[in-house]
Amino acid sequence: AATGCSGRVIRFCKRSIRRAPGSSPSTARLRGASPPNQPDAHSRADSAHLKVSYVTSFADLGLVETILRALREEGYTTPTPIQAQSIPLLLQGKDLLGIAQTGTGKTAAFALPILQGFLNDRRPAEPRHVRALVMAPTRELAVQIADSFRTYGRTMGVSVACVVGGMSFGPQ
Repeated sequence: AATGCSGRVIRFCKRSIRRAPGSSPSTARLRGASPPNQPDAHSRADSAHLKVSYVTSFADLGLVETILRALREEGYTTPTPIQAQSIPLLLQGKDLLGIAQTGTGKTAAFALPILQGFLNDRRPAEPRHVRALVMAPTRELAVQIADSFRTYGRTMGVSVACVVGGMSFGPQ
């Protein structure tokens, strides 16, 4: 779970996902969102509450140039389904539960809106204060998430700390 500067909780899971007939295993599904022409009973019931736009580039998601530059430097050109469906909603300040398989870009899906929130909040960060807290179930995932935040936010001057259980946080 991640908490951005607004205090909202964003939860991403690695559970199996429901797939529409003919969709690939890497297709991400958000509750209430179906690919075009493939509605299911659950998404029809929720479709009035969730509007999803299908995009072809990160620029279409409403991300600022600073973040787009970091993505270009990493070679990211096209958002994955979980990114395309979740980033616009998170930028609007909506709460979200996203479920997608491993390797589909869930970290960027929540990290990029958090970083953009830092840019939109013009107040300087207070020394020794936390602006976002991301909790991960394993040390390895915590390190990967911290590395992603460093990569996406390197031109923003954000500092990232990865603190894991089982050892004193002082040396970390």
